[in-house]
Amino acid sequence: MNKKLLLILILFNSLLLYAVRIIPISGNIIEGKLLSINNSQFFLKVNNKVTKLPISEIKTFEFSDDEKEMMFFSLNNNYTFKGYLLQIENNIFIFKNDDKFFYIHKNDLKIIVTKRRIISSIIATDFGRFYFTPVKIISNKLWTIKTRYGIFSLPINTIKSSFRPDISSINKNIVYLTNGDYFFYNSVSIKDSLFDFSIYNFNINIPKEKILFLKDYSYIPLKISSEKKYRLNINGNNYFLNNYKIYDNKIFLDNIVIENPKINFISNSIINLFVINDVFYSGVSIDEEYFYAIGYSKKLYEFDISHGIHHTYNLNSYSYDFPVIYDNKIFISEFRNNLSIIDKETNKIKYLKVDNPYSGVTIFNEKDYLLHLWSEKLLLINDENILYSYNVITSKRSPLIDYEGYIIDLDIGGNLYKFDSNLNIVFYINLNGKTDYFNIDSMNNIYICGPDKNFTVLDKNGKLLYSYELDNIPYSFPLIDEKNKIVYVASKDTYLYALKNGNILWKKKIGYVPGTGVLTEKYIILNTLDQDILFINKTTGVVEKSFNLGYGATLSMDNKGFLYFASSKGIVAIIDVNDFVLNQYKFNPKHTGNPYIK
Repeated sequence: MNKKLLLILILFNSLLLYAVRIIPISGNIIEGKLLSINNSQFFLKVNNKVTKLPISEIKTFEFSDDEKEMMFFSLNNNYTFKGYLLQIENNIFIFKNDDKFFYIHKNDLKIIVTKRRIISSIIATDFGRFYFTPVKIISNKLWTIKTRYGIFSLPINTIKSSFRPDISSINKNIVYLTNGDYFFYNSVSIKDSLFDFSIYNFNINIPKEKILFLKDYSYIPLKISSEKKYRLNINGNNYFLNNYKIYDNKIFLDNIVIENPKINFISNSIINLFVINDVFYSGVSIDEEYFYAIGYSKKLYEFDISHGIHHTYNLNSYSYDFPVIYDNKIFISEFRNNLSIIDKETNKIKYLKVDNPYSGVTIFNEKDYLLHLWSEKLLLINDENILYSYNVITSKRSPLIDYEGYIIDLDIGGNLYKFDSNLNIVFYINLNGKTDYFNIDSMNNIYICGPDKNFTVLDKNGKLLYSYELDNIPYSFPLIDEKNKIVYVASKDTYLYALKNGNILWKKKIGYVPGTGVLTEKYIILNTLDQDILFINKTTGVVEKSFNLGYGATLSMDNKGFLYFASSKGIVAIIDVNDFVLNQYKFNPKHTGNPYIK
């Protein structure tokens, strides 16, 4: 056999056994499994031992086809792409994926791995955040990207981090589209029957149907509930309409035709929308003209519905539960830190050391409140002292006060407790499985997500009323329609169930909806992991409308028919539901956990 052919066969068989082959400057070939690469070293597994090899000592490298197929790389600004390392020239790492090339400067590279990662599909920039696919990236100079609006070439100084990008809508014109893209625009007009936006150094054209929210920075929205779908401000005049049309350079508002209009505001049911440089998971609490949300940045934001951020409080940690509002104070259970109590009149923060709180606060009476600790204790406390303590397995879910004044508590181990005011046990039940959310109706019946795949309903004495076996673990806060004796709960397998008197009335596939929704006279309102807020018909289970605003898991609604939302993509929004709220997490929009304290 030809020696050259033999060498090729040996190399081919070797690459079937070894994922990467490296020839160092020293000349001794190294073969093994690639673990990762950073901007200075290769990390390999060779003969079951981890080996580090500086890039400066490598002459050449070669990857198997399988290794190339599984290679992903991440940048310091948190974007991740699929592509294999083709070569390294000076300080530039060159990657290839099909016909795409990425030229990544070593100072911009975070890591290269051969484990599947989520590829970045949304880019954050000075002028907005929107879906994209890369065409060619020179990491320290220019990104050429393909979007639904055309191909853009963006200087690196316009591109922000993928996580918590340093952008906000303050003092900016904003258009938010139905697919979740948003832009800060310079000007807007109607041209060729489309909305024409001047953005950065280009123009984009958007059909009317794609616009969810548009606002000139100077316009102050009206907090008015309306049965009409659209609210507009054109040439300084407000309109509430079920529909409008655009044609050529004109807008048609019922019987009014306006040529070359000045467009200040267009909204599909949204009262106002803000982009905040933060991440929100813990939900919104509402107190008259202000509402509150806790960011991952360890800040509590006080919002004005018309103008946005009114005040900011610096905390020691973030929170997974709603801020609780009572007696002109805001109670914040800082994750594994302290309990913060903010005086709204003085804006002063008092820290109560309680050794790693885990759940949010529940207001027990005018002076005392409850919360779970990470260290497996349930505390009854006031502003100064710990009054009582009880050993329970911890829980993220706050205790609830029932309509007779008893404390109902459920830990993650499926242990259900009913306590009196001194934490004396009235009854205790082990449900023999994992549990999560629970709720209480005015008859003090207890609705429990669990144990395991079951949804359980007990009476106030702990006697079993109904048990429903679902397809998977109950995943959302149970919403109770007492008038019709129906409870709505979603399971981990994407189904939403309507349950009544031991029977499943219907189940509908709606997507993953962990977290707390809101029940109104007409709708079940839930937030999916796919970043949609769904308005679901209570009778049929059919989704009637949706808003792609991000994922926040937690929804709140005031008694005037307005829904409040803050998401992981930094979107804060107020939506006109034009309906009456029936049930929500911890009874009310202040989330006191006590039906008599609102």
